[in-house]
Amino acid sequence: QRVRLEAWHRLSLRRTLLAVLLPGMLLMVGAALWLTWRTAVDAANAAYDRSLLGAIKSIDANISTDSGGLAVELPYRMLEFFELTASGPVYYRVATEEGLVEIGNADLPPPARPLETGKPQFNDSTYFGEPLRVGSYARLLPRPLAGQNAPQRVVIQVAETLKSREQFTRTLVLQALTRDLILVLVASVLLVLVIGWALRPLARLRNEVRTRSPQDLTPIATGGIPVDVQPLVEAINHHVERTR
Repeated sequence: QRVRLEAWHRLSLRRTLLAVLLPGMLLMVGAALWLTWRTAVDAANAAYDRSLLGAIKSIDANISTDSGGLAVELPYRMLEFFELTASGPVYYRVATEEGLVEIGNADLPPPARPLETGKPQFNDSTYFGEPLRVGSYARLLPRPLAGQNAPQRVVIQVAETLKSREQFTRTLVLQALTRDLILVLVASVLLVLVIGWALRPLARLRNEVRTRSPQDLTPIATGGIPVDVQPLVEAINHHVERTR
């Protein structure tokens, strides 16, 4: 470890600063991209889940029990539009909670957790090997179906593929990546310029000492010297004074 530290100390200040700061900036970019991805996923889910809930409510408004059974008049135009926005097929299921009556895709994945009446639930699942986002909603039927005495709930589910969500998330992350890389490039250029400007007094000090004649034992002027270097200049001046 000591040998490694000595190797680092032998590097120029410019190289040392760049070797430390540039990886730090890249690490920060990686962390920012991860946060951007999480934010994009949450934003996509929030936006598209509202669309799922709208489709659920639309189907719910067309459920009828007047005949003593469960009937649904599907809003086909709405489902077609929903398929366009989802960039893929849309699946639905309307059923009693006990599964006695099922309309639509009966084998649609069930909700991940027990449903609360009147509260929608959204979860990721798979359907025939295809990843889906499933929205589920349950409400009490105004009256039990024929042959039933206890209150019943109807469960409405609508599911869509994840293509639109993934495309939305990918677009946001790529935009963030482009922005962050441009910022890192600009920051790197500024860092090189600032380090070069900050080290100019040291270059002047080096040239002043190098161009002195061997007989010149006057103290080195400390004006314009960075505070961090002044102890070194004072030590040199003290050595020059002792030599005199």
